[in-house]
Amino acid sequence: MAVSSAAASLYDAGRLFNNPPPPGTKSATERGLDTENPLAKPLWLLENTTTSPTVLLADKASLPPFSRYHTENLRERVLALKHLKCLYSDLRDYKGFWFVANSDRFVNIPSQPWRSVDESNPINHRDPQWLDNAAPWMGFSSSYGANEGKALTCIRIPNSSLPYVVEKASEDSYSLNSGLMKEWSDLEEKLARLAPILWEPFEHLPPLHRPQRAKHFGYLDSHTSKAIAIDKIRQSRNAFSRMVTFTSFLLSFWRFSNLEYPFANLAQFLHYRDPELAYFTHELTSTTSAGDFRLGTRNGYIIDLFNYPGDWIPFMHLWVEAGVPLWIFAGPDPLEDAKICKATSPAISEAIKDWMPGQLHITAAFAEYCAQILAQPLPPNSLRRTSVGDSEGFIPELASLGFCSGDYEPGMPPDVYFANKKIALDRWKATRGKAAIVRDPESWMVDEWKPYLDQATMFVWECERGCWARREISSAARKAYFAAHHPRQRYWCPLRSTVELCWSLYPEGGVVDLAVAQEAYDSAGLPALPPLPPLPSPPGSASSASFSHSSSLNPAASFIVQNKSGEEDEEDESDESDCSSRPPAPHHPSASTTITFNPQSLRTWKSSLLDRLGYDVSRPLPDGDSDGGRPVPPKALKPDFWKTAIRCLGTPFSLCGSCSDSEKACIANAVGTLLAHDKAKVFSLGDRWDISTSRGPLRLCPPNLVCHRIVYTSKLGPHRYRFAVALKDRDLKDQWWVLVVSPMAMMQISRTGIDTMLALGRYLIQHGIPFSTAQALSLTKLPAPRPIVRQLEQILSESGFDSDMYTAYKRRCDGFLSSQRGALALKCGGILWRLAIEQVDRSRVKNALFAPSHSARSHGTWCGEWEGVDFVDDCLEGIELDILLGAFRLRKGKEEIAVFVWPTEYAWAASGLNIGEWSSEAEVWYQKRLSDIQSGTAKLFTSNQWAGHMRLLRDSFKIWDTYDSAVNSAYSHFYLTTAAS
Repeated sequence: MAVSSAAASLYDAGRLFNNPPPPGTKSATERGLDTENPLAKPLWLLENTTTSPTVLLADKASLPPFSRYHTENLRERVLALKHLKCLYSDLRDYKGFWFVANSDRFVNIPSQPWRSVDESNPINHRDPQWLDNAAPWMGFSSSYGANEGKALTCIRIPNSSLPYVVEKASEDSYSLNSGLMKEWSDLEEKLARLAPILWEPFEHLPPLHRPQRAKHFGYLDSHTSKAIAIDKIRQSRNAFSRMVTFTSFLLSFWRFSNLEYPFANLAQFLHYRDPELAYFTHELTSTTSAGDFRLGTRNGYIIDLFNYPGDWIPFMHLWVEAGVPLWIFAGPDPLEDAKICKATSPAISEAIKDWMPGQLHITAAFAEYCAQILAQPLPPNSLRRTSVGDSEGFIPELASLGFCSGDYEPGMPPDVYFANKKIALDRWKATRGKAAIVRDPESWMVDEWKPYLDQATMFVWECERGCWARREISSAARKAYFAAHHPRQRYWCPLRSTVELCWSLYPEGGVVDLAVAQEAYDSAGLPALPPLPPLPSPPGSASSASFSHSSSLNPAASFIVQNKSGEEDEEDESDESDCSSRPPAPHHPSASTTITFNPQSLRTWKSSLLDRLGYDVSRPLPDGDSDGGRPVPPKALKPDFWKTAIRCLGTPFSLCGSCSDSEKACIANAVGTLLAHDKAKVFSLGDRWDISTSRGPLRLCPPNLVCHRIVYTSKLGPHRYRFAVALKDRDLKDQWWVLVVSPMAMMQISRTGIDTMLALGRYLIQHGIPFSTAQALSLTKLPAPRPIVRQLEQILSESGFDSDMYTAYKRRCDGFLSSQRGALALKCGGILWRLAIEQVDRSRVKNALFAPSHSARSHGTWCGEWEGVDFVDDCLEGIELDILLGAFRLRKGKEEIAVFVWPTEYAWAASGLNIGEWSSEAEVWYQKRLSDIQSGTAKLFTSNQWAGHMRLLRDSFKIWDTYDSAVNSAYSHFYLTTAAS
């Protein structure tokens, strides 16, 4: 089974197969697409690749055998560690052999805390920690990427921003910002509830002390001065870091490294124990550095193998398997010392021997230690490669719910990102022409931005150890981050309505201190906070600096649209296009620009005939049993055929009310005529059809727009067509985006009389019609999806999807739909559109009606080609489709298969409900399925099973596919006639 990644393409049955252009256009070989290579097609997963060895819970009462798993086969597991080496060092006081895991450097060795307590040289929690029996979890403290991930973003408050999270309630009362206080309190409550549950089955582990809760440091209290409040907030933030570190330490013991899904046992256990915590823990283990050990780096442990008390030595391999660094000092003669070692228990003695390398490794380490020059470690790659069948695929970090967000991809440096922004702005200006006016940069003051900091999404760029990362800022912390950056280090993106904070935009303003890890010693005084950066010189002055990455793109550059009479666009166009240094005024769109969804007001059968098929019931019916000379199928002559026909138009028979005999005849004639032309190559329609050749020239689009028929290929045949709608007086490659629709949708929007691109896009979203906002360019290689490996939660049976699982799925789905990439679902039509439309708002419509990102050229969807010009758009990736459609893995015999809550694209494309837009018939089916899901009676199906369940009314698919062909035929006749004249 193959699932298409081209979610943003069109819902005709051929959109699933993104094959090379047909003969006569461009060579498939030249485009770098091998049709025999499965990775060259949009097949992001084969179902049988999810099989893996498992140790899963069978029912509510069972737990994995932790004691056995944590300690069995220790020697084999140590030898299997991929990043373990034996080194020799002449470090002072520690001269001898070291066993180093997950690191390529030596560290500064602090004094051992149980041997000497030096108050003048306190423990630095950012350095590797001596393994301590009382607090072994300290080695999990982050040296890079502390508290990374959306669930922990609220505690990522850097030192430089602490003064801006303090609110003054009265003359002598200062406290933490109320929004942050609530987020911190909720996070603390969940962490405090989770820790004892995680620790409960670990009776075989040594005892340990838990860190003190954050609330004991005063973030919930009011304080008499701002300085005291800042100090208490800092200490509380550091306490949160310790709580997260402690949770991360406990999670390492729930991590089964022999599973493809290491936390499967934990997810199943919490599903029964505490469903609310199950969702929170899923967030921790899949999107944050607390549980996804590929994010960030840990300080790690230093162990004196023969002198440390040794209670935790039998479990150190678990930390190495999770990626935590270890530096194990074994002395000058470890093999001999291991023989005479007298540990506190036989288990510890055996564990020490299991860590001993062979004599060959000892000799080689001593011979080469002088040549070992070890570099600082880099953060781990956020994309882990693994085998998928005979090929390799990526297991992505899920923190961003995908690989890219707009023009940003993980690891991208800011100069590349902002260069792409400049290209996008240039295309936008070329489209807007004289309507785009450039202003001089202005100072960004916090006060004038205050009303907008709660509305605009904000990102901060951080550079740690030479690696850049772009992270979204918690809404409650936006002002603090914003105020900590120099005005010229703030960039307002008018196209996305987002704020980017990046010190490299204006290095002269100073590097912003974004440290969020705890300081060396909490009882020490508050570290000095950097002074606020000075405001820039007034615009036009000699000292006014420009953007370092581009002479024509300034951090506060402004482009504002001035609407001309009769010119594009609508009420919201000036708002969407305002690039001023200040944000646009709050906008309240009128009814004409507002998209709403009401299941009770979907299209009627009369509207389907007139507005969708161009079938005029006011004209007389043709005589006899034919229309246009082609016989109507016998079943269309039956008296009750109109009941089937009206369902083909998307209206359930039960909702149609009473129809007159003449109306029944019209319904039967329209549908019967299309059935008569099924698979026809020549169409001869009667005068009732506005695409009939007898009705005169074909009206395609308003005078200010132009349409081109673009060609692509599919499984259904070598030639398939779509239409690209663009501005008439602009070169295709210079336009912000062009609209790509099916032939049927092309005729439908032409009948509306709408003459602006954004209004057309809103119309298509309103009615659930699939489309693309594509970019026109010339490609040397077609885009190809990334090979992605699924990471799905397990379900025990097809009927095991209960209300708790639905609640967790709904939260995850809603969270993705609220993101920028989630807005792509509004362009998909079908079930994906239906899941997204209930949450539709102005910002999501704006994100949907957006030009393709830079990554669409490489990993988007190819919509087709016209005269050497390619059209590409962003598309939902496989991992995002799994979130929306509710994918789970189910064991069937010796294999695991993927099952879905909702039908896949493959199933929907060939469904009788796929009539080109969302219909009342589809809504009735949706509400029935939703009711079954919410009541816990719904079964989950594979993609192929869904295809069988969704066949429904086969004639429905035929008539709309036939109408597509009829439009193409009419266009060809119109084109040839125009060319001849």
